[in-house]
Amino acid sequence: MRRVTILALLALALPTVALANSFSSGFFTGTFTPSATHPSQVASGRNSSGGFNQGANPIFVVNGNLNRIRFDVTGGIVGTGCQLANGTCSFNSGHVIVTANPSNAQVFNSTAITDGVIDITGNDLDLFARITASPPGCTGLSCVPAGGGFAVMDMTLATTPLMGAGSVLGGNGFVGTPEPGTLALLGTSVIGLAGMARRRLKLGR
Repeated sequence: MRRVTILALLALALPTVALANSFSSGFFTGTFTPSATHPSQVASGRNSSGGFNQGANPIFVVNGNLNRIRFDVTGGIVGTGCQLANGTCSFNSGHVIVTANPSNAQVFNSTAITDGVIDITGNDLDLFARITASPPGCTGLSCVPAGGGFAVMDMTLATTPLMGAGSVLGGNGFVGTPEPGTLALLGTSVIGLAGMARRRLKLGR
């Protein structure tokens, strides 16, 4: 039942990302396809079972033709739900960086992650993170518009629990603030996933 509910929430969130057509300046959306010149990867944190241990700080790097997204979990994964590559876990802080390919010029850089969820089933992984809005008057690459934003990754990992180039086979990445209606749907999905992860953690204690 838990898996059906998670899939329903993901089904709600991911199409709304794809349909969003209005983004704030400096944010990025797109599909990435790994290649020899721009491989996508799990840079660290994956265990021998293909999951992520409690306390781990995995790094996910996804590449597109124009942009590269790097997401670091910095506060450690909460709970053991993702340990066996079949479950849901959460985290409370992170760092997301968007750079342009091939110049490596930074487009966006923020550590204002308030909460997030990772859902992994075998080699399919979905990551949702909420980015806090910046204070009024903010300037620079780390500014997030009023209402906040999201970092979302939907990826297929290599079956063998590899790290580094080639460990991500494909997927989609998004960092930005969609239109209000899209934002509301995404918010509902993230809150639902976070709540489920927290309930799972409490039940496991």
